[in-house]
Amino acid sequence: MGLTFHYQGTIKETKRIADLTEEVIDICETMDWRYQTRDFEFKLDSHVMQHIGFENHSRIALRGIMFCPHPKSEWIYLYFTEKGQLTSPATLQFVDTTIDPEFIFSAFTKTQDAGPEVHIATLKLLDYLNKKYELSLAITDEGEYWETKNETRLKNNFERNGVLNDMVAHALNGAEVTPAMTPLGILKQIEDILKKISKRDGEHLS
Repeated sequence: MGLTFHYQGTIKETKRIADLTEEVIDICETMDWRYQTRDFEFKLDSHVMQHIGFENHSRIALRGIMFCPHPKSEWIYLYFTEKGQLTSPATLQFVDTTIDPEFIFSAFTKTQDAGPEVHIATLKLLDYLNKKYELSLAITDEGEYWETKNETRLKNNFERNGVLNDMVAHALNGAEVTPAMTPLGILKQIEDILKKISKRDGEHLS
């Protein structure tokens, strides 16, 4: 599958979904990242609704945003149910009673082909949003950066997954490896943005 991080959470106050969405839009437009903000509504079989704890609802509505920090990264999903549970619209399209509800209310993003710098930038942004909007995020990072903040370990994990070797091979073949902004540039700019936001809001980011 490639190096991936898995995440789940519940936003403390659903009324803050709109504020979170607007802030992520601002960041995406500054970084020139793709994003989508359309709302979703799923009408599932009654047995499925009961299985996932929505037996008293006629449908599941999702609000939030999804964004992509790099052409070779998968999308990051920050969509929430009316109960505040984080989920992915793609997951709800194929849900059935055989799937663990804990998996349904979660998401995952593969960053292997985008490189370790994009991986770090994405997790730093999620850490900031988690603290500011009280998302109660639980992240399992196959690169081990989220748990350790150890960049060397992360890069070693990327190398074991063949990412760095693939990037070198593309470079030697004369292929274009990076978009307009390099992965290192993405990391630096997202760090600068978060510092500016922290200074503006009077918050301290560790």
